[in-house]
Amino acid sequence: MTLSNKISSIRRKKGLSQTELAQAVNFSQSYINRVEQGNRTISEEFLNAFRQVVDLPNVPLTDNEVELFKARLRSWKDIINYGDYDKARELKPGLAQSAKWSQEPELQIYFDLYDASFYHATRDMDKRNEIIASLSTNPHTFNGEQQYLRLRLVGIRELSVWKYRTALTSFLEAEKLGESLGLNDEGLYYNIAYCFTDMGYAYLANEFFEKSLQMLHSKANYSYDNQIRSFIAWNISQLGKTDEALAILEGCIREEKSKATSISNIGAFYKSIARIHHRIGNFAEAIENVDEAASHFEPTSKSYGYNLYYKAIILIENNKMNEGMDCLNESLGFFDDASLEHLKLSMLRHSTSLNKPSSLKFIESTAIPKLLDHGAYQELIMHCDKIRVHYEAKNMYKKAYEYSHLSQKLTTIIHKGVITYEKDL
Repeated sequence: MTLSNKISSIRRKKGLSQTELAQAVNFSQSYINRVEQGNRTISEEFLNAFRQVVDLPNVPLTDNEVELFKARLRSWKDIINYGDYDKARELKPGLAQSAKWSQEPELQIYFDLYDASFYHATRDMDKRNEIIASLSTNPHTFNGEQQYLRLRLVGIRELSVWKYRTALTSFLEAEKLGESLGLNDEGLYYNIAYCFTDMGYAYLANEFFEKSLQMLHSKANYSYDNQIRSFIAWNISQLGKTDEALAILEGCIREEKSKATSISNIGAFYKSIARIHHRIGNFAEAIENVDEAASHFEPTSKSYGYNLYYKAIILIENNKMNEGMDCLNESLGFFDDASLEHLKLSMLRHSTSLNKPSSLKFIESTAIPKLLDHGAYQELIMHCDKIRVHYEAKNMYKKAYEYSHLSQKLTTIIHKGVITYEKDL
């Protein structure tokens, strides 16, 4: 939109006639008319007076002001990323007003994208999702950078509800676009790797974790170094390198203790050690480390609930059913009914009583389709094997084969690094 058109549009939206504006800015009506027709050079004196009259002192109107405002928006985004939410909240109203009245759709889109990031960072997920939905459904023309930011936000939204498959799809689209634009950063690589990890793609996950580490180190930023290394360790253990994985995690614990860091970080490392011991059948070591992990979490926190969940799995697989079910029931209280963790716990509970028709019905009609939709392939493989054994014991070999086939197919997808979701699963 031209500067002349912006002035005309703002005047009309503010309910001013040309005569009223001319009187307010102390310019002639003919001057205002020629300005709006694009037949008169617009002076700085007029622009300043116009901004005061319409009560928009900082609205960007000229091309140079638009570029400066983009820089202000990016600075606001950096403030959000650095976690200075009070400062971000203080700046937000002025930026919102300037973006809205700039008459530049591009600026409004940038503001909305960064605003969604602000709401995500401050954990107002309803507001974040409302903005993302608006950006996705309303007709918008995105430039490359805006499309990149939108794809990242969609991925984050999906990841926040553990929709690994759809989150990964969005992140990978962003990664491909960002590579061509030079926009990719350690945060995007971390999110991609996180999805790959929970879906079971160990090789691919570590490839992206290593990229994230390299970018962090290039900025001399080591704040998330051990967190990433702990994920790398878990993926290495998935590939059979147990001793190497445990050595990495023990090194993370020593380093974090030497820094007197948050004890919850240390608890997460002990939980990872417990998971590795559980995976290779060392139940005693797994329980010892899961209990050590629990001592590092607040008993009311979700992290404590996750710890109970892992302990329940370990106990049940070690045939300590009563203790395991008590732990499972307690951990259910930490998660709302719609969460993936609640679904996993419910699946675990029903898998202990497969002889009950209600349990089989829940697993086959509810849990398995939802876990597939989430992309929780590793979780499914574990339960498919249990169901296969159940049907074999009942001489129901056709049903047993179905679950054997599904387990093999999921395993092949993970091992081959196949990323696209197959509807016929």
